[in-house]
Amino acid sequence: DCVVAMASHNETVPGYRCISRLHEGKLCTVWLAEDTRTRARAAVKLFTPPDNVSGQAEIIFRRECAISIDLHHPHIVRFLHAGDYRGQLYIAMEYVAGRDAQDLLSYSGCTLSPRVVTSIARQTLEALDHAHRRSIVHRDIKPSNLLLDGTAPDYHVKVTDFGIARLYRAARISGITRMNDVRGTPWFMPPEQAVNCRDVDHRADLFSLGATMYHLLTGRFVYDIPMGTPQDRLLDYVQPALVVPITARGVPLPRSLASFVMRAVDADPNQRFQSAREMCIALDALPL
Repeated sequence: DCVVAMASHNETVPGYRCISRLHEGKLCTVWLAEDTRTRARAAVKLFTPPDNVSGQAEIIFRRECAISIDLHHPHIVRFLHAGDYRGQLYIAMEYVAGRDAQDLLSYSGCTLSPRVVTSIARQTLEALDHAHRRSIVHRDIKPSNLLLDGTAPDYHVKVTDFGIARLYRAARISGITRMNDVRGTPWFMPPEQAVNCRDVDHRADLFSLGATMYHLLTGRFVYDIPMGTPQDRLLDYVQPALVVPITARGVPLPRSLASFVMRAVDADPNQRFQSAREMCIALDALPL
């Protein structure tokens, strides 16, 4: 069998031929690979944590595999295969041959146009509606998790990285606080997620998408987190009173769009859009 040869081990994952390394993080390495049977390209994510990482990281990786199996939608990266080969956990996914929304922002300059941002948001909402109807909350929606295929302005969005997703109707365990179990990315995180990550519901994803729109439209974040803030202090800035109005960023935007984004990032979940479907309908009604 042709195999993916792994950089840090003499182990292999059957069925895929390595082409190049796409990304290397603290817990996972992602390879561009080729299916040896169909010759189709795939992204193979290998679980490669350092020795000092707890078993919780493995639980998260296995959860991503389990959740991905149940998600089939044109705007969600397609699951192909997962396994445990000689102690090496891996997941093979659809390969999206474009850049992510954060890369697009960096490439384009300081901001993206309302047309591009609302198109990205609408497609993401369709993906979130699919996940939420299955009681799955992503919990880490952000520009780098929105992969873009195609060309401007008609990008095709694929949501990726359900690694910290949770079935929000499942039995909840109390006592998970910001001191020991906060997951997500502070710049796009709703205040309630910083306090209790375990119990957030689907409205947390809607805040994160609103924060993503805010960032893509202005080049700034909903929270003014100073550069160089230590990792253990980041969550001090994820507070209801610290959400900055988008109109304060000095970027000319249609008033209706600015109001839409600010409703999405309201610190009170009850004041946000209450479903991805509702948010999508409101987005379609904007007079852009």
